[in-house]
Amino acid sequence: MADIKISALSSLTGANTATDDLYVVVDTSVPETKKQTRAELFQNVPAASFAGANVFNDAGADVDQRIEGDTDANLVFVDASTDRVGIGTATPTAKLQVNGSFALTAPVTVTTDYTVAAGVTFIISNRASTNTITLPAVATSSGRILKVMTRTNQAVISASGNVTQKGGGATSAILPVVAGGGAWAELVCDGSTWIIVAAGTIP
Repeated sequence: MADIKISALSSLTGANTATDDLYVVVDTSVPETKKQTRAELFQNVPAASFAGANVFNDAGADVDQRIEGDTDANLVFVDASTDRVGIGTATPTAKLQVNGSFALTAPVTVTTDYTVAAGVTFIISNRASTNTITLPAVATSSGRILKVMTRTNQAVISASGNVTQKGGGATSAILPVVAGGGAWAELVCDGSTWIIVAAGTIP
């Protein structure tokens, strides 16, 4: 096939199919321009499949991964040699280090009995009577942290006896009645119970 001018390349394009679409291939060893179908061009490229999980660095090579933002060169940084992830830093010193601000979900204010939803961290109980809270199942909440606070003269209890206070025994009590409210507690799940690790009253 003889050389074809750029202005005439449109004549190489057939119907919009893998068989008919043609690509120009310039052979520099001889003075000619060849054509190749799309199917021929990509015949050795494996089909991409995103139906299952995508794994990066499956071989476990010591190769860092970095995602840049508009102004942050290390918006997300994966340090392969230390198995650490940095947000805003290329030298994370913990499994996850955030160099900058971060936020949790906004507090949820409840006025009736409440079942703690996924993603909730802070619960503000604003009820005139005892409030019953259904805590997440302990078997699937290991490591999760919850904070509870009252705004009125009320007690807060768990729907199940799955709370551990400093005495070590299982109980349903989370917060006692405090005049004017302001009682608070921080609970951490260890996989078998919700442990009150800190508590007090806001003055």
